[in-house]
Amino acid sequence: MAIDIEDEWHRANQALANSSLIKKIADERGWTIDFCQSLQRQSLLGWYKGGPAFPIRDTASKLVGIHYRINKPKPWKVEPSGTSLLPLVVGDLSTAGLVHGHESPWDEFTSWAVIDGFSRPTMATFATRGARNVRHVAGLKIPANATVCLWPQNDPSTNGQTVPSEAWLAGLIQVLNRRVIRVSTPPQYEDVNAWVRDGHATAADLERAIANGQVIEPQPVDDEQRIFEELLAKYQAAICTSEDLETLSIKPREPLIGDWMREGDLGFVWGERGGGKTWFGNAFVNRSGAFRLDCSSACRCDVP
Repeated sequence: MAIDIEDEWHRANQALANSSLIKKIADERGWTIDFCQSLQRQSLLGWYKGGPAFPIRDTASKLVGIHYRINKPKPWKVEPSGTSLLPLVVGDLSTAGLVHGHESPWDEFTSWAVIDGFSRPTMATFATRGARNVRHVAGLKIPANATVCLWPQNDPSTNGQTVPSEAWLAGLIQVLNRRVIRVSTPPQYEDVNAWVRDGHATAADLERAIANGQVIEPQPVDDEQRIFEELLAKYQAAICTSEDLETLSIKPREPLIGDWMREGDLGFVWGERGGGKTWFGNAFVNRSGAFRLDCSSACRCDVP
């Protein structure tokens, strides 16, 4: 049965009217209760199925899903299952003169709190909700004259593999194809949230990091390289790790015939020639309603 996602999110958002839940998130992230309440009033934060939750909205700001955590630190899930993890945007991108890009919503909200984003109408931020979702940033309408600051996390290198935060940054630079500023957090902190929560970073500290950021200009890419990188990005986005698979929400397939034949199943009918296999198959399709055959577009025939 399909759920009403607007109603689900409304209830999730209103759940944070509970002061104990607000305090739970504020304590975990080093935020003030007033800031958490501001996020709740702006419908940017909720509590869903026992954990913190964020809305998923499309480029027209229409709510399409809920991104929520069922336990700490993982896993994160989406409702409805299969919803794309579109960027979480705070502020008005269309009029922004300064745009901050983060991997995590926690970092996004933390920088927003410290720099006091709610009082700066020309500033906006986005979070990709993970290192593997940068391709969705292509749909954001960022003004050509806006300054874009990207805040990669300080992920460790493991067995010579690509550092996820560096892959995130490289992917964003490719997708945005514009001048950006790479902003670094002190290496002893894993991300902006940890820097502020544990290192007590102030607005002046974040502003200084931005001023000292590395300016990265877009690099021209030939057609073959561009096609290769586009295909590689799609391939990487399609990979499902064992960790992802363990926590993946898989929508149950609809039954067609009892419990033994469901959508997507493959079956074989065997029998001697002339035994009625074709008639059985036709009757099966007709009675199960598995699909409709449109002869008019598939073949030429004289049947009216």
